[in-house]
Amino acid sequence: MKNLFIVLILTVCSISNSFGQTNQTEISKQTEVGQKPKQAVTIVPPAKPAPTGLRKKATYSGVLVQVTKTDNPLQLINPFAPARYGSGFSNLRVDPVTGRAQGISLLTIGY
Repeated sequence: MKNLFIVLILTVCSISNSFGQTNQTEISKQTEVGQKPKQAVTIVPPAKPAPTGLRKKATYSGVLVQVTKTDNPLQLINPFAPARYGSGFSNLRVDPVTGRAQGISLLTIGY
């Protein structure tokens, strides 16, 4: 219980400490008598260029996508289902060295 309390206090302190920080830098020097103080300098990073259409569209595949697209999800586990429900091997991941099955991909996102 004491450890949980200590961890909670440390977490709250670190979170509250991060809110006081900014990314702006002020440069100031102490002035001598008779001189005017200099204004603070704010450094602003340059603007990023706009994207030029290099973004590709993502493709989704896997068992979960196949379940949402089919009209009868139980046919996906039926070994005697018609070919329009797809092959079960399309979502099977196989080790390229041994040729043994490693698992089933539930959701795959490709770019």
